Amino acid sequence: MSHYTGDLVLRNGDFSCIQDSVLDGDLYVLTGSVSFSNGCRVNGDIWAAGNVTNNSQNVHITGSITTNGLVSMTANGGTSVGGNISAKGNVTLTNQGSSTATVGGNITSRNSISVGTSWTVTGVKTPNSPTDPVFDPTLAWLLGATKWIDLDNTGWGTTYSATPVCNLVKNNPNPTIASLISTAGTRLVLDFTSCTNNSITIALPNMTVRRDVVIIVKPSARLLVDLSTTIQDDGNKRQLFFVHSDASRAYSSGAPVPNCGNGNQADKFDITANVDANLRVMFYTACGFTGNVSGSLSGQFYTSESPDLRHASYTCKDMSWTGVLDQLGCKIKGAGGISTPTTPPQLAALVYQSER
Repeated sequence: MSHYTGDLVLRNGDFSCIQDSVLDGDLYVLTGSVSFSNGCRVNGDIWAAGNVTNNSQNVHITGSITTNGLVSMTANGGTSVGGNISAKGNVTLTNQGSSTATVGGNITSRNSISVGTSWTVTGVKTPNSPTDPVFDPTLAWLLGATKWIDLDNTGWGTTYSATPVCNLVKNNPNPTIASLISTAGTRLVLDFTSCTNNSITIALPNMTVRRDVVIIVKPSARLLVDLSTTIQDDGNKRQLFFVHSDASRAYSSGAPVPNCGNGNQADKFDITANVDANLRVMFYTACGFTGNVSGSLSGQFYTSESPDLRHASYTCKDMSWTGVLDQLGCKIKGAGGISTPTTPPQLAALVYQSER
């Protein structure tokens, strides 16, 4: 299973909830559909451009469902929706097995509503509604507010130069990357973009992070990160950034887009240990990533495609770096969120983003 804490925004493509996964936050699927496997749970609201379906059992949404598509759910396993269902398409709630299922609020559809006898709907059913579902904020606004951020090796500040930086990724370096990270000091910028390596491997030993750190590799390289040891924070809520530089800042259709520069070789992140919850870790890549992410960690993923966090416990944490990122936050609405009357469309506070 996986456990994700924070609002989750998927700009492109569909969202498929894997078995027994939990999302503590709202789910925003801006151009695709939502499907659920056995035991999936969303402790929040669902906002989707496409269909919302479950063909399995024991699916629970504590909030409401708002969609421009249809809603199709089975009662199997005691499926429940705590709030309202508002759909542009048909709403079909079917019987399956011997379980009873519930909707805690109203059901509204611009088309038909079909509710099986195993379902209890607390509120009012309104088929053939004359109005479309109301999205707050709108999906178009969110697409504008969550545009891709192009990151490379510019703007991070003074880079490490005490020794040739490329020596740090050779055999038996002195000092080591770990020793630099575990030495208290100002922000550490390790810029490996000048190195000739086709891949950069960062494997950290048991250690304590005592400063904010960014590790940057060139677009044409592949980034391999191994956090399979005990990594602690020094109590100051440090930040550890892994940045695979975007290959281009060119816009497409008037917006920034991810540009992978290594021939679409996915980066690799292995996180099999439980990283200190006070340490904030960010993985940024336009190339997507693979690997074994089965431990627990806090921070942010910023990637060109949806990561597989099948066995991970992942908590979104706010992150920032003066000169590069004002703030990447973890909420769309409410205190600290990006959806406020005075906030223009921008990506200034988005936790986790996936773009295909």
